Amino acid sequence: MKLVFDIQSLQSASRLRGIGRYTHSLITALIESHQEHEIILLVSGAFCDDHPRLVAEFEDLYPGTQCAVCLLPGPSSADHPENRLRESVSELMREAFIAELEPDLVHIFSALEGYADNVVTSIGRLDTDYPVTATFYDLIPLLNPDQYLNTNAAFKAHYGKQLDSLRRADGLLAISQFSGAEVAEHLAYPKEKVAVASLGPLSVVEAVADDEARTLAALASSQLSPGFLLYVGGSDARKNLPRLIEAWCALPPALQAAHPLVLVGSMPSRDVEMLLHIVKKKTAEHGEVRFLGQVTDDELAHLYKGCSAFVFPSWHEGFGLPALEAMAAGAAVIAANTSSLPEVVGEPEALFDPFSVEEISAKLEQVLTDQVFVQKLR
Repeated sequence: MKLVFDIQSLQSASRLRGIGRYTHSLITALIESHQEHEIILLVSGAFCDDHPRLVAEFEDLYPGTQCAVCLLPGPSSADHPENRLRESVSELMREAFIAELEPDLVHIFSALEGYADNVVTSIGRLDTDYPVTATFYDLIPLLNPDQYLNTNAAFKAHYGKQLDSLRRADGLLAISQFSGAEVAEHLAYPKEKVAVASLGPLSVVEAVADDEARTLAALASSQLSPGFLLYVGGSDARKNLPRLIEAWCALPPALQAAHPLVLVGSMPSRDVEMLLHIVKKKTAEHGEVRFLGQVTDDELAHLYKGCSAFVFPSWHEGFGLPALEAMAAGAAVIAANTSSLPEVVGEPEALFDPFSVEEISAKLEQVLTDQVFVQKLR
């Protein structure tokens, strides 16, 4: 079969988050395990400084891999109204470009892109004789409109348009049972067209499991030693970081000093400043909250291994991959009791109400002081 995979999620801002890691890992596995198929990777030429690197990376790793670069008029991002006509024309051109490749199947790794990046991922603007499928992650903006839609009319319009496009997909690959049920219920998408393939940890996470010396060296390079609390992810509203910070600040000072809170991930500077303001207001242990920003996969694996516990307070996740990766590295994981996280963590005693600072703080104290509980989680 000739399979076309749209991997623009490795070019947009998603490349720095879980969607990008998922895209890269699954594409790599598909190339390695399905060599009987002709695989074509579709990338956008709008990212002129980046697409040659991406093409070269896959062609170097997997000789014979085909990359199709789609050149479209730009800019087309939906955050500027003057781009609307270019966006519409680009959608038609991209679908016509794909049709000329004569695929047996097209799969889009992230279909709800294109607001702030020149990514185009429409479905069904042109009639085709091949199925188009997409990975489905979540409906977080739709189900949390006050935080994501009601204050941004341009994003609300774009997101609604992309959901309409997603409804035209011939099949969806959901990343969890929770997300599969979510799309069926809230988009009225046919259940029989939804398949679920849960996520798994990166192989590098398990590869460092028995290398304590490397872990200590990796931590030392970030001025850390084992024993810290770890969070990995973004800083948008659903990640619930203000409550996590307040919960940590409510711990006894001795626990704060012994177990710094380390936050890893790409976060806007304004969010970091807001969170640091909470720290300064709530505790004297200012220096014990650290923001490391984006780290490599290898560095992340050592952070998972070196932490006293991993905490994931998000109140809405399509899956919650960092929690699974931390578990795979042997960390004690506590998490919110909402959305997909009970499915991922699988241990009711490890869960807390993400809307209660008191309950988060109590669970933090338990995981830092109760070794029987910690061993059970590990």
